[in-house]
Amino acid sequence: MSNTIPSREEYNEMLKDALKPVCGKMSRDEYDNRYSVIELGLLENLITPQQFVTSFNKLLDMYQASRPSFEDHFGTREFI
Repeated sequence: MSNTIPSREEYNEMLKDALKPVCGKMSRDEYDNRYSVIELGLLENLITPQQFVTSFNKLLDMYQASRPSFEDHFGTREFI
């Protein structure tokens, strides 16, 4: 990403790419890169706060869905 502020059209394309579904497991670096696109839109007034929340929720849902849950991976927890 360059140091210039993108136009709304360029940003909309960046946001579409950031919210594309992932195949397989999303890495933390990929999540951070996608989040930075969403954050840029809010900081530069390219999206509204409500659009930020909606986009963030989509991204978080994609990240969580791509990661195995603790219980699926290790089994249920048993407390002593």
